[in-house]
Amino acid sequence: MIKKYLAVVLIIALLSGCTASAPPDSSEPETAVTTDTVTTVVPTTAPTGSPQPPPGPVFGTVPRSAGPADYHESYIDFSWNRYDDPQAYIQFPNEYRELAAAANEFVDRARAAIPDRNDEHVNGAYGLVNIYVKKGTDIWLNSFQKTANFAVETAIIDRDGNQLSLTDLFYDDVDILAYINRRMPYIEAGEEDRKRPFTDYTALPRAFTVAYGAVSIHLDVRDPFFDLDSVRIPLYPDISPYGEDFIDISWQETGIPFTFDSGRDLYGEKVHATLLYPRIRLNDGTRPETDAAVNAAVEDMIPKLEKAGFSAYPQVYVSNGHIAVTYLERDTSMCCAGYSAAVPGGALLWEIETGRPADIQKIVAGREWRYARIKGDQDEYLEGETDNQWGGALPEIDGYVPPAGSTYSDIFGVWGYSLTLTQPDGQRLLMIEKRE
Repeated sequence: MIKKYLAVVLIIALLSGCTASAPPDSSEPETAVTTDTVTTVVPTTAPTGSPQPPPGPVFGTVPRSAGPADYHESYIDFSWNRYDDPQAYIQFPNEYRELAAAANEFVDRARAAIPDRNDEHVNGAYGLVNIYVKKGTDIWLNSFQKTANFAVETAIIDRDGNQLSLTDLFYDDVDILAYINRRMPYIEAGEEDRKRPFTDYTALPRAFTVAYGAVSIHLDVRDPFFDLDSVRIPLYPDISPYGEDFIDISWQETGIPFTFDSGRDLYGEKVHATLLYPRIRLNDGTRPETDAAVNAAVEDMIPKLEKAGFSAYPQVYVSNGHIAVTYLERDTSMCCAGYSAAVPGGALLWEIETGRPADIQKIVAGREWRYARIKGDQDEYLEGETDNQWGGALPEIDGYVPPAGSTYSDIFGVWGYSLTLTQPDGQRLLMIEKRE
């Protein structure tokens, strides 16, 4: 009997000790988690300051069978005389009645939500209409001007009057939140634009528009990371029907010094610099074979450039399913028609999908072209005229057919292809793809 009494006393003492050493009661709700052998009570929310779990996946809703959207052919015409009448509504053709009703209903709601708005904007792409209404202000910091939004409302509406969510811009196997968080460190923002180092967004942004192969996330002053009105997240074809190929570029030092005439100031001062070369990364790193082929070719160009004393950086761009790296014979922002490569092999073009060099003959055979003569010295090229790619008049040669034995070189492709044709007699002509 004494043994049983002592056992009971011991159990009570142990229980009292456990109770005395337990932490103070918390206001956080608790959940019981049961395993085969142990039941543990844990808070449903993490304590302040402790590491937070990564946000869960948020997937798109577009089936891959839907295929890519067409940027140009599905453009919807509209008009909005908002500068003449701040209360004006967006006007659409009669066949878009559902779109007109939904768009202007959104405008009414947004205006009610932001009565002191000072900016309203509409644009269209991919058969969609982007609308934003916001209250913003210009901020001056050390002579640097930027815009901050105090409030912003956005909508993307399709031709049937449906308002799209952010998930409607991505394929259904793409984790949208993970992708946005992965791309945010690539945002071009100066120190004055950053509130603190980026970690993660834990929820999808509420204000966004889409155009030109990217989704623009519209921020307000409450954003914890950026002091910007918007940031641009590129989309690529593997993740979105609205995607276009894009590249990340990091410039690497060669250690090769050179001096060049800047040509951009009154006195033509000499500039001393070190030759850089680009390291490229396509479509968020999803084309490693193409990345490797391009980067190897760029490194192979370095000794050729050093031998030629070439001083200009290459132009790097993606278009028409290709990636191009071009070293022009002069440093020019007017890429690229009419200028030859600076050194042999200095106009490089690859297929993005395969990583193989582009087949120039195939490109030439599959397109219609305009032709113009190059006037000897490049300084006289199309004197008094501008290349039609840039909206000017191109003095074409009507009915021209390249003679047998002509060769093609220096192919570029920004908004359509241009290249140099050399006839067997040595005469060079400019070829520009016909575009409607």
